[in-house]
Amino acid sequence: MPHHPARGGDVYHPRHSVSLSSYRSRGPARVQRPAGRPIYSRRRRPRYGVRWAVLLSVVIILLIALIRACEGGSSLDVKAYVDKVRPLIQSSNEIGDSFKQIPPSLNTFTRDQLSQRLDDLARHATSLADRAETSFPNVPGFAVPAHGYLLTALKARAVGLAELKPAMLQANVIPEETQAFQTFRAAVTGLLLSDEAYQFFAERTKAELGKAKQKSEVPDSSYIRDTDLARAEGQDNFVRKLRESEKLKATENLALVSYKTVPEQLNRDGDTANLPPADVFELIVSVTNKGNVRAEQVQIQVKLTSSFNPEPQASSAIVDVLEPGDTKQEVVRGLRPDRGDATNLIEISVVRPADVDQTDNADSFKFTMRKS
Repeated sequence: MPHHPARGGDVYHPRHSVSLSSYRSRGPARVQRPAGRPIYSRRRRPRYGVRWAVLLSVVIILLIALIRACEGGSSLDVKAYVDKVRPLIQSSNEIGDSFKQIPPSLNTFTRDQLSQRLDDLARHATSLADRAETSFPNVPGFAVPAHGYLLTALKARAVGLAELKPAMLQANVIPEETQAFQTFRAAVTGLLLSDEAYQFFAERTKAELGKAKQKSEVPDSSYIRDTDLARAEGQDNFVRKLRESEKLKATENLALVSYKTVPEQLNRDGDTANLPPADVFELIVSVTNKGNVRAEQVQIQVKLTSSFNPEPQASSAIVDVLEPGDTKQEVVRGLRPDRGDATNLIEISVVRPADVDQTDNADSFKFTMRKS
């Protein structure tokens, strides 16, 4: 549409009208603009929205990367974790392989040898479990559940081996075969659970490796899962072998090692000891366990008679527990020997009905005690 000057000196503009007189008074630099800018203005708007979108995108990407790193999203983290725990698993497998050699070679063990082998295995397994708890102060987030199963497996194996020893050694001591079966089954439960815990560890770790698209070997590990001891029938058969083995038979053999009087003897006259006068008389007796089973409530019996008084005096002492090879002392009190010219006779015996060899569990001696 053509522009035409209007009468009165005004100029018409289709977008806005400005008084010519106003234009002249204000000057070209002070042209009054409308309050609102039309939507079809060609002037560019500030792109603050785009800048914020880019910034937020960067932050989100960093957060996702951080979360994935904590969760083990990186395949290198998963493989590194497996590499770190592999030596522990290999050490545990060495203990397990040694344990698996026991059933097929059972007849070659004496009771003491079997006891020592089980002690060694339990000690090594306990040391390994303790080391595993302190070797990984910072477990990656993705590995926390699996690592918990690994620690549980190692601990259960240490406890299981310790519990298995008395069940195996008592198998031919328990009179009833059924009771021996039940005792062994209860003891072997710990090793069964340890194998299950390790299976959970292996499955979780392999799943994480799959997520990370990383290949790494997670070693197999079991103590009894792949043996006859995993089945109730196999457990009963093993107990029968324990009960039938002659080398593993339980034997209780107590022996009197030594004894001495309080007060101690001054000298000897032939086979008679001479003691000084004393208000209190005591006898210190040493007993040893030469058998291969624990002896409990071992009774030391002492009888005193004299040439003046044939009526015996009796006293005793109890040794609570004697492990195989142990020696302990007990003090027998309450005896009142005659003094002067009387000859006192002491008879000592270690009393246990189950003692298989009672040739060295008794002794006697004579003594005199001066009056003053």
